[in-house]
Amino acid sequence: FVAGGPGRTAAPSSLVDVMDGRYKVDVMQMVQRSVAFQRVREVRRDPPSWRFLDDQGWVLYVKEDADELERCFLEDPRRVVVVARMRSQFRTEVELEAMTQFNRNTNKARSVARVVAWSARVDGGAWAPYPPADSARLEAAFVEC
Repeated sequence: FVAGGPGRTAAPSSLVDVMDGRYKVDVMQMVQRSVAFQRVREVRRDPPSWRFLDDQGWVLYVKEDADELERCFLEDPRRVVVVARMRSQFRTEVELEAMTQFNRNTNKARSVARVVAWSARVDGGAWAPYPPADSARLEAAFVEC
């Protein structure tokens, strides 16, 4: 894509500012560069997790349902997906675009979240997670690219 041309838009950027602009992360190359010192570190993206909000708090979907939600989300995030929560007898419809699940038996709607954590390798080889807001921005750029 070429920016400025008639009917054309710029390609999504793979660079994201994080940690209050102290670092730039290239989500395609999976590296972080310090703005001040130009030091480069490896970054990683953990597999997405899917959860719903029940009366006691956030609950992870069972693996089979989470895998189905992720597959459908990547194919078309506007879909409605029917999942059979393995921990209960209920089948729910998950509206991916609205991030809600609806149980037709109980007429109960609940919030749904897709969470992806990003981390950077720090001195000594350990992984340090980015704050949730930075992880969300990194994931949005990753999905766009």
